[in-house]
Parts: sequence; structure tokens; C-alpha cells
Amino acid sequence: MFVRWNEKGTMIIDLTRTMRDENGHVVIDPEREKIKTRRDTVLLGPGINEIAAEEFELAFASIQLVLAGGQLKVVEVPISGREVEQGATNVAQTITDLSIEDALEMIAQCGIKDLKHALPNYGNRDTLYRWLAEDARPEIRSAIRARLVDLHFFAPDEDPLEQDLNAASQLVGTGVAAWGSDRPLTREDYTEHKEPEFPAKRGGKK
Repeated sequence: MFVRWNEKGTMIIDLTRTMRDENGHVVIDPEREKIKTRRDTVLLGPGINEIAAEEFELAFASIQLVLAGGQLKVVEVPISGREVEQGATNVAQTITDLSIEDALEMIAQCGIKDLKHALPNYGNRDTLYRWLAEDARPEIRSAIRARLVDLHFFAPDEDPLEQDLNAASQLVGTGVAAWGSDRPLTREDYTEHKEPEFPAKRGGKK
């Protein structure tokens, strides 16, 4: 799923599997303990980031204030890179759900707009490397690499680090967690329904 961090700095999110019992003590939440992830914290950079839905489920307890304040938004983009099965959700979950045109737009929104003053933000790098691990389309990979250069992660004649690509590949393919029903915020409070900023070709272009 996609989220937008609307601040300039980094946001570190703890993935918590605890809850408070009736006495106010912090205890393990048996339902959250069932949700498996490959990391315990998520690092967000300015602009668009991708996180797994189960990571968002575990992060929710620690990000309610920034969701309510609008610093963090869930971004729902229609699927445009493949046909959607009847009755299935039309909300893109990964970069591969998007057409080339829409994916390029998403890549351009990872990081701040003022690239001249951009400082390397490893939340942005995490997302861009994740997209490299997810998407094999040459146009997308080329654009991601160019964006990494624009954001000053490496020089134009350098390549992404192999160990970072290997780490990113471990985050791909995780499942989708169910949403809880006992939260003070509703999803509509912090969801941004986004159409691409230009007319994109729909319907299966890969």
C-alpha cells in the first residue's frame, strides 16, 4: 500500500504487537502477534512510500496522531497496470499494480520536489529499493535508478548496492492483514483518493 509523508524529515514507525490490559499494563496482543513481518520498524521519507498492509496494521497504534494531523496519509490509487477481477478491490497495493505511466508518476513523488536541496533520506531509499525488487519493467527500473541519483544516493555512474537490493527483496510478497474494528479513527479520516496527475493509459499496459 502507498502512504504519503508530508514532512521534510524522516518518520520512524515502530511495529508494535502489544496492547494495554484492563489494568493498564502493557501485554502482548495475541491477535497482533499472529501478524508476521520481516522488520520491526518502518522508515518513511518525504513524499510517497510503500509499506505492506500488515506493517500498517501493526504501526497504527503509534501513528494515530500523525494520521489525525494529516502529516501522514494513506494514498489510494486505482489499479491501472492489469485487469481487475470482478468483485476485487481496485486499489493498487504495489508498484506493479500500476501502468508504466502511473508508476513513473509515483516514482517522481518519492522524495521532496526541491531536488537541489535534497538530502539523502533513507526512508525514500527503502521505498525505491523495494520497487526495484518488485518491478522488472525496464522503464520502471531506469526511472527508479534515475530517482535514486536525483536524491543523491549515488552518482550517475554507480549502481544500487547489491546487499541493499537483497534486503529489499526480502520485503516483497508479504500478505495483507485484516483491518481491526476498534480504532478511534476511521480509514476515511486519513485516506487520500488519488488519480494520476496526467491522463494515463488504462487497462493492462505493463
